[in-house]
Amino acid sequence: MKPVNIGRMGQRIEFCRMEETEDAMGQTIVSPVPFLKVWADISEKNGAERSVADKLRAENYFKITVRYIEGITTDMLVLWKGRLLEIKSAINLYERNKVLELECTEYPEKEDSDGRDDSNGA
Repeated sequence: MKPVNIGRMGQRIEFCRMEETEDAMGQTIVSPVPFLKVWADISEKNGAERSVADKLRAENYFKITVRYIEGITTDMLVLWKGRLLEIKSAINLYERNKVLELECTEYPEKEDSDGRDDSNGA
């Protein structure tokens, strides 16, 4: 087993849960709510492009290594430098409860119902 190099964990991340809240108009919205801040080692892996609804989208892949935290699941998100990352897998390395390795992709931006990207605010 490779020893964990704690000194490499120099990035601050926050784990988020998706929770329902009400907006000013009383409508229910689902948004990420941070609940735990930890130190991590983050490495960007190769990106990829995929076609979604006849539109080419870039996906960035990340490997995040943290000390083991019980209860981290794939329905959570990671907030890092203002970017939301979707957890695709959470692996308890060697099943020893020492290191958790997360495979993540950048969380997709919202789109209008007609398929247009709504990130520019127009």
